[in-house]
Amino acid sequence: MAQANRQDTRHLQLWPTTPGGHWSLRLIGLFVASFALTAGLVAAGARGVWLVVFPGSLVFGSAPAALVVGLMAVFRQHERSVAVVVAILVGALVLLFLLGEFAFPH
Repeated sequence: MAQANRQDTRHLQLWPTTPGGHWSLRLIGLFVASFALTAGLVAAGARGVWLVVFPGSLVFGSAPAALVVGLMAVFRQHERSVAVVVAILVGALVLLFLLGEFAFPH
């Protein structure tokens, strides 16, 4: 007889059910918030370099971290949620952008 309290990992869910999945979404939320803050500061003509550098570094630090945490949640904790897959894709795209900027500078 199958265990009744065991989570069925074959079905996709919308929201994460594991701690790693929740952390991946928090990190992508930090990415979105810091990206919006940095874009707003640049559009407003912020003069202080640290005013733009700190939120900008959060942008490019939180998305790759969400990628790593999301992949760990999928492979180690068997997370199957659409939100974590989206977080992994966004993190992978930002990481690809970062690698491209360092490999081929302007």
